[in-house]
Amino acid sequence: MSLKTLHLVFIACSTLLTFGFGIWSVGQFLDKRGGLYLLAGVVAFGAGAGLIRYGIVVYRKLKNMPWM
Repeated sequence: MSLKTLHLVFIACSTLLTFGFGIWSVGQFLDKRGGLYLLAGVVAFGAGAGLIRYGIVVYRKLKNMPWM
């Protein structure tokens, strides 16, 4: 597995875990009404969006490198 593939797989797994945590946090907020759960969910969704953007930038940057 190339370094580029490994990096993209790692970003994809991190994104899925981040969104999963966000969904769990919002679910906990709806169940327990704790404000920190909502904050954690919002931050997690923001981080997930940032990871998607980062993955796109990395893919475009590494796409044209011959050694990758």
